[in-house]
Amino acid sequence: VKKSNYKVALLGFGTVGSAVARILSDGSRKHLRVTHVCNRNIEQKRVEWLSEGVTWTDDIEVVLESDVDIVIGLIGGEEPATDWIRRSLREGKSVVTANKQVIARYGAELEVVAQEEKQWLRYEAAVAGGIPVIQGLRDGLSGDRLFRILGILNGTCNYILTRMESEQVSFEKALGEAQELGYAEADPTADIDGSDAQAKLAILTAAGLGESVIVD
Repeated sequence: VKKSNYKVALLGFGTVGSAVARILSDGSRKHLRVTHVCNRNIEQKRVEWLSEGVTWTDDIEVVLESDVDIVIGLIGGEEPATDWIRRSLREGKSVVTANKQVIARYGAELEVVAQEEKQWLRYEAAVAGGIPVIQGLRDGLSGDRLFRILGILNGTCNYILTRMESEQVSFEKALGEAQELGYAEADPTADIDGSDAQAKLAILTAAGLGESVIVD
């Protein structure tokens, strides 16, 4: 049932979570209202600009038992993120997440749960956050048959390999440059060991080719 106003809960209130909260509370999206924030060490995260009418908690049960319509999952790693997403769907709440590890490994299962509960599961930001690639694959190309998906899946690896090949720069130097430029995280493990690209490829394969990929 379409509503005129939706109550939103944020799971995670780090750099990304607080940025999402600011976007949702800037007044341009009057149909969306943040009513709950769930995070560890919640008292350290509380901010005055989002305090009015917002329940701050470190207990997921508070969110699950609330009348929230949409849960936005902004925590990394597989657990407790997967469990929280699954339980949110079971409690009749639609879910939006950017967690590529969860979607790559458990996306098919969570899609089934969402369908059973007649809720939405959206994860556009998990791959190419600035481009609606998931929606494009699902809707825009739904009548076409795809054979291949080609693309640069990890900007950090792309930068490092380009520098090493074209300028004969060492791996260590190229990685340091990528971190200084903001391409790589302070902990670049997921970028350089291939797990980030693996997760993105699994998600794109499922969305574009309809094939589930087992992620080890």
